[in-house]
Amino acid sequence: MHPESPTVDIARGEDRAENTMNVPACQPQGTWRSSLCGGTALACLVLTAASSAVAQHISVGIKAGVPLTGLLRSDWGSGYEVPTQTRRYTIGPVVDIGLLLGFGVEVGALYKRFDQQSIAVTTTGFTSDDEDGYPIQQTAGISAVGHSWEFPVAVQYHFFKSAIRPYVEGGVSLNRLSNVYTVQQTPYPRQPQLPFTIEHVRSSLTRVGPLFGMGVDVKLHRIHVTPGLRYTHYNRLSALPTCSGPDCGGSKSVDFLVGVTFELPTGRLTR
Repeated sequence: MHPESPTVDIARGEDRAENTMNVPACQPQGTWRSSLCGGTALACLVLTAASSAVAQHISVGIKAGVPLTGLLRSDWGSGYEVPTQTRRYTIGPVVDIGLLLGFGVEVGALYKRFDQQSIAVTTTGFTSDDEDGYPIQQTAGISAVGHSWEFPVAVQYHFFKSAIRPYVEGGVSLNRLSNVYTVQQTPYPRQPQLPFTIEHVRSSLTRVGPLFGMGVDVKLHRIHVTPGLRYTHYNRLSALPTCSGPDCGGSKSVDFLVGVTFELPTGRLTR
């Protein structure tokens, strides 16, 4: 380790080559497409099981909305901050399965995008001929576009038997994050060869948590419009920043969602 020294800051608008730490998914590449593969398979399994059992109706469509909270925290503690901006939209396919006694099951996949910024520190030399001198460093801004796929499975209960039915829901959601900056950094070389760069590693991560929500199901002939609020509390990951204060975010997700689905006509299912 070297004593703290002044650094030479050089603004750069270019991104560094991506450092990745792959996490296995349903395909070796570990991209968001692999998560979509798993979510689609789960949706098909639930759909097949329900339709052959006690399903009253099946509706398919899309669900879109606005995230009211960020996916990840920006403050990493010790005065270090990674600016993170969650794009204010989410969208994806959804399948609603109506069951007996006002119950139902909703299975979906929701995509979100977030932008992160960080810094990379490049050591180009030392003030003396050996490593005991002060390092000469350059800092450059780097950025990454992160992707999030959420796969919620929710059991819903609808009140009343009318065209407008309030509902409450509870279930579980799996969240696949890709290309996200983690707390891990590229290691400091034991025998450094100049120049060398230290920066945060980008990775793919998976987390899971319970969800709760409420909304209204408005039926217009065979079309269902379902505006509502959904709260999801994901588990903390050691690779992501930890937080102990009362204002910690990043693991709590609140979304305003509106679903538009079309009820499939089928003679085998009774209402």
